[in-house]
Amino acid sequence: MQRLFNLTLVFSLIFFAGNGFAQSKKERNAQLKEDFYAHRDRYKAQYGVYERNQQTLLGLRQYAREMMSTDRRTLEQRNQMLINASRSGITTLNKLGIAMADTLQKTEIDMKNTLERMSLRYNMQSEMMKQSFYFTMIDDTIFPTGLKLKAQNAVLTEKIQQFMHANDVNSELIKQQEAGIAELKGLQESISHEMARLWSINSALTKSANLISLRLDGEKLRYFKNGPKGFSKAYEETFGIPLDELAPMGVEDIETEGFADIPPVQIPDTPVKKQEPDVYDYVEEYAQFPGGVAAMRDYLAKNLKYPEIARDAGIEGKCYLKFVVSNKGEISNVQVMRGIPGCKECDNEAIRVVKSMPNWIPGKNNGKPVNSYFHLPVSFKINP
Repeated sequence: MQRLFNLTLVFSLIFFAGNGFAQSKKERNAQLKEDFYAHRDRYKAQYGVYERNQQTLLGLRQYAREMMSTDRRTLEQRNQMLINASRSGITTLNKLGIAMADTLQKTEIDMKNTLERMSLRYNMQSEMMKQSFYFTMIDDTIFPTGLKLKAQNAVLTEKIQQFMHANDVNSELIKQQEAGIAELKGLQESISHEMARLWSINSALTKSANLISLRLDGEKLRYFKNGPKGFSKAYEETFGIPLDELAPMGVEDIETEGFADIPPVQIPDTPVKKQEPDVYDYVEEYAQFPGGVAAMRDYLAKNLKYPEIARDAGIEGKCYLKFVVSNKGEISNVQVMRGIPGCKECDNEAIRVVKSMPNWIPGKNNGKPVNSYFHLPVSFKINP
């Protein structure tokens, strides 16, 4: 009887102990699941932040590429062209006896320093654009079902450890992302500021070049109206012979589409004067473009190309050409008597378009075709 009691007691203890161990596994399983969901939720939240940061970086990098594709070198060239034009104008005015100081050196230094700062920031931006941020990925699916508690707990424990490690790594990654975003934004703001500085320099240089050009135009008009008597030789070297003196040679102020509309100079009745045996300065009937002035306007409108670099820099003016029209109407010896300051491209374009013209109707003396000079001002003016 005593033996039976002892066996019953042993079985009871085993039963209750078993139930106690089973309950401990369930509690452990519940706790592990709770921890699993908490770490997984943190992982998903971090991934959301990471994705938003990546989108921000993508936008900043796209903007950076657009900034880099904006050719700051073109703006630098525009500014340098304006500096050259202004300096050339100042030199010409000094040559005419009009004292004007060259104050452009400070502007050149300012532009150089601005470009150096921009170059440094562009290089830093380029290096930052090479950075990559890789999120540590974890399979966040729920643990396998159908396993016993012990196996489930083992899987959950491993998953939790993976999430904890990934979350620590990704947390640091997000900090690096956000630091990169802040630095990239700062660089782009700085580059925008420097670009604005370049445009400010451009505006000041354009104003200066226009004022110098206006002063030169004023001197030219004064000389053409009152000269050449009473003016130094420098005026003739700079502006050529006054229009009234050139009128017998057939000067017409040509207007083209997009250029200034200036009425043609009236040509007075002047006797023929022979300067040299082969080419006449003055003729009874001056050479003309086939079809007349209207046809020449059309030809220039279709064929004269405004140099892009001059258009971008806002450079305008007139190029005064002199050339020979042979007794067969052929054009030769095209020369620039006075070009547009700081714009060789404009002078070259004016020469090119005149050389490309078809044969003219030659000038005549006593009804006979002769070789004669022709003076032609060609206007370059930007449409508003």
